[in-house]
Amino acid sequence: MEHSHEVAEVLRGTLLPGAQKAASLAELLFRAGDATVLEVVRLRRALVTARIRLGHALAGEALARVRAHFLVDALGEPAS
Repeated sequence: MEHSHEVAEVLRGTLLPGAQKAASLAELLFRAGDATVLEVVRLRRALVTARIRLGHALAGEALARVRAHFLVDALGEPAS
């Protein structure tokens, strides 16, 4: 569970903001005539990929919490 949380935090704190900044700068450069459509599309795709990775990491974190909860509940029940 701790690993899932760490992955989500890295994605949220580093990868996603970097991808957002890169995509925004590419769009700004494109408007100024200093970037190509391909560069903008590539960086937007990287941003979408980062968002998807964050979603997967958050889902993994939630699944790990549910599994831990079930394990604790199972250990706390008396044997039948």
